[in-house]
Amino acid sequence: MNKKIIVFIGSDGSGKSTLIKHVKNQLEKENTPTDIFFMGWKDFYNPLVRMLSKFYLKRKDKSNEEKLKRYRPRSWIFYIVYYIELWTRYLKVLASKKKYVLLDRYFFDELAFADGFKFKLFKLLTPKPDTCLLLKCSPEILKKRGVVVSQENFDNFYKNLESIKNFFPLFVIDSSPSLQKVYKKIENIIFDKKT
Repeated sequence: MNKKIIVFIGSDGSGKSTLIKHVKNQLEKENTPTDIFFMGWKDFYNPLVRMLSKFYLKRKDKSNEEKLKRYRPRSWIFYIVYYIELWTRYLKVLASKKKYVLLDRYFFDELAFADGFKFKLFKLLTPKPDTCLLLKCSPEILKKRGVVVSQENFDNFYKNLESIKNFFPLFVIDSSPSLQKVYKKIENIIFDKKT
C-alpha cells in the first residue's frame, strides 16, 4: 500500500487541528485507514529536551510574548537538537501502516527560518512529504479565534513559510471560510481532483 503523508502547517488559530480531525473523519468514513502525528514543539521524545522545554515553556507562559515572534533564525545547536527530535518522531510516521498519515506541523516550521548553509544542509535532511498545506487567514480572523498577532510577525512568518514552496510541494490554503469550504479545497488537492 502506498502511504500518503500530508502535512498541515500554519500559525496557531489557522485551523490545523480542526481540519486534520475533519480530514481523518472523512477518510475513515470511506474506510481509509488514517494516522495523525504531532510534530510541534511539545510532547518531546528526548528526555533532556523535554526537561529543558518545561523550564523554557513555563518562563514563556508568564510572558505576553506573541507566539509568532519566536520564529527566527536559530543556532546550529538548536537545529541539530530540533532535527534529532523530529526525526525520532518521523520514524514512527514511516512505520505507520495506514494509507494516509496527517501531520500537525513539520520540519518546515523552523527550516523556513534557517539561513545560508544551515538552510542548505537541513533542507537535505528534511523528508519530502506528498503534500504540504499551509493554512492562512488574516490576523483579524486569528484574533476572533483567540490568537493575537501583529501584522509584522504575521507577514514575516508566512513570507518565510511560503518560500519553502521553491523546494517542497506546498499549497497555500485560505482557512477563513467555513470548515466545509476549506475541506473541499483540501480534498481537491489531496485526491488531485480538478476544480
